[in-house]
Amino acid sequence: MRKLNPWIVIPAVFVGLLVGWLGWIATNVSCRADQAPGGPGCPLAATIVGIICVIGGTIGLTVVLALTGRSIGEYRAEKEREIS
Repeated sequence: MRKLNPWIVIPAVFVGLLVGWLGWIATNVSCRADQAPGGPGCPLAATIVGIICVIGGTIGLTVVLALTGRSIGEYRAEKEREIS
């Protein structure tokens, strides 16, 4: 098994947490629109949506960053072959 690249994992987890937080905020605010002013919102639904967003955002960005890193590596290898 390959070692995890911190240049891929750390940004992906950070962005995943940010996406989860935004998903939680959006769900909680949309629930408050249906309630009286100052209502509690929907903490359970917001938490579930937030967790799903964290997982989806982290996996999605990890795939994009891994493919980008692999593509850059292939490009550099091809350029080195052309030079020599």
